[in-house]
Amino acid sequence: MAFTVFVMLICSGKYKTSHYAISTGIMALGMMVPGMLSGKIQMELGYKNFYWLVLILSIPGLLTIPYILKTPCLNNVKLKEEEN
Repeated sequence: MAFTVFVMLICSGKYKTSHYAISTGIMALGMMVPGMLSGKIQMELGYKNFYWLVLILSIPGLLTIPYILKTPCLNNVKLKEEEN
Protein backbone atom coordinates (compact mmCIF):
# COMPACT_ATOMS: atom_id res chain seq x y z
CA MET A 1 0.00 0.00 0.00
CA ALA A 2 2.81 2.41 0.84
CA PHE A 3 4.43 1.80 -2.55
CA THR A 4 1.14 2.57 -4.29
CA VAL A 5 0.83 5.89 -2.45
CA PHE A 6 4.46 6.72 -3.26
CA VAL A 7 3.93 5.97 -6.95
CA MET A 8 0.82 8.17 -6.98
CA LEU A 9 2.90 11.03 -5.57
CA ILE A 10 5.78 10.77 -8.04
CA CYS A 11 3.77 10.13 -11.21
CA SER A 12 3.38 13.39 -13.06
CA GLY A 13 3.20 14.76 -16.53
CA LYS A 14 1.18 13.91 -19.59
CA TYR A 15 1.38 10.10 -19.19
CA LYS A 16 0.64 9.87 -15.46
CA THR A 17 -1.73 6.91 -15.84
CA SER A 18 0.78 4.92 -17.89
CA HIS A 19 3.54 5.55 -15.37
CA TYR A 20 1.25 4.39 -12.58
CA ALA A 21 0.26 1.22 -14.47
CA ILE A 22 3.86 0.27 -15.27
CA SER A 23 4.97 0.90 -11.67
CA THR A 24 2.10 -1.18 -10.32
CA GLY A 25 3.05 -4.03 -12.66
CA ILE A 26 6.63 -3.94 -11.42
CA MET A 27 5.33 -4.02 -7.85
CA ALA A 28 3.21 -7.08 -8.65
CA LEU A 29 6.23 -8.88 -10.09
CA GLY A 30 8.06 -8.22 -6.84
CA MET A 31 5.37 -10.20 -5.03
CA MET A 32 4.67 -12.97 -7.54
CA VAL A 33 8.19 -14.11 -8.47
CA PRO A 34 9.39 -14.74 -4.88
CA GLY A 35 6.08 -16.45 -4.13
CA MET A 36 6.54 -18.85 -7.03
CA LEU A 37 10.11 -19.69 -6.10
CA SER A 38 9.76 -19.89 -2.33
CA GLY A 39 7.74 -23.10 -2.32
CA LYS A 40 10.32 -24.92 -4.42
CA ILE A 41 13.20 -23.63 -2.31
CA GLN A 42 11.39 -24.63 0.91
CA MET A 43 10.80 -28.14 -0.40
CA GLU A 44 14.52 -28.52 -1.15
CA LEU A 45 15.81 -26.99 2.11
CA GLY A 46 13.12 -27.90 4.62
CA TYR A 47 11.35 -25.45 6.92
CA LYS A 48 14.20 -24.86 9.36
CA ASN A 49 16.87 -24.14 6.73
CA PHE A 50 14.43 -22.08 4.65
CA TYR A 51 13.70 -19.94 7.69
CA TRP A 52 17.41 -19.31 8.26
CA LEU A 53 17.96 -18.52 4.57
CA VAL A 54 15.16 -15.95 4.57
CA LEU A 55 16.43 -14.45 7.80
CA ILE A 56 19.96 -14.04 6.43
CA LEU A 57 18.82 -12.70 3.05
CA SER A 58 16.64 -10.04 4.72
CA ILE A 59 19.55 -8.48 6.64
CA PRO A 60 20.91 -6.31 3.76
CA GLY A 61 17.47 -4.81 3.19
CA LEU A 62 17.07 -4.03 6.86
CA LEU A 63 20.52 -2.42 7.00
CA THR A 64 19.61 0.02 4.20
CA ILE A 65 16.58 1.44 6.02
CA PRO A 66 18.54 4.22 7.81
CA TYR A 67 19.90 5.45 4.45
CA ILE A 68 16.53 5.86 2.73
CA LEU A 69 15.66 9.47 2.01
CA LYS A 70 12.65 10.60 3.95
CA THR A 71 10.20 13.47 3.23
CA PRO A 72 12.60 15.97 1.54
CA CYS A 73 12.41 13.83 -1.62
CA LEU A 74 8.62 13.97 -1.62
CA ASN A 75 8.67 17.72 -0.98
CA ASN A 76 10.81 18.18 -4.10
CA VAL A 77 8.29 16.22 -6.16
CA LYS A 78 5.46 18.43 -4.93
CA LEU A 79 7.45 21.56 -5.76
CA LYS A 80 8.11 20.32 -9.32
CA GLU A 81 4.38 19.72 -9.84
CA GLU A 82 3.54 23.23 -8.62
CA GLU A 83 6.01 24.77 -11.10
CA ASN A 84 4.29 23.08 -14.08
